[in-house]
Amino acid sequence: MKEVTLIVPAYNEEDRIKRAASRMLGSRYLAQECRFLFIVDGDDGTYGILEGLEKKHPKAEIELKKYPKRLGKGGAVAEGIKAAGTEYAGFLDVDIPSQ
Repeated sequence: MKEVTLIVPAYNEEDRIKRAASRMLGSRYLAQECRFLFIVDGDDGTYGILEGLEKKHPKAEIELKKYPKRLGKGGAVAEGIKAAGTEYAGFLDVDIPSQ
């Protein structure tokens, strides 16, 4: 079991989530050391895109949580911390730098 969870709050991010999540999941260091917890609370296609990426990265430890109501960024991070199940938790935004 990994000791670090990276929480990624995602509210209506279907335009950016594929690129950002692919970069995170494709990072050898992050994939080796961290589990990923995506907290989705929007009503667009973000969750479906993440389900597809989950299948493309079977070695990455990924958990998806969908919430029917808007949590806000702080609420999404708080829910992620509660669900992390690891000693350490941090979060990354979907709008990570492109380089």
